[in-house]
Amino acid sequence: MMSELILSIRDLRVTFDTPLGPLEAVRGVDLDVRAGE
Repeated sequence: MMSELILSIRDLRVTFDTPLGPLEAVRGVDLDVRAGE
């Protein structure tokens, strides 16, 4: 039996503004966290 899903993230994107323009640090990450992990 799988543990309860407590967090689900789909297509996470993180972009930082820099002096040289936007820096895409994370693109398209999926993540599931279950109880006990």
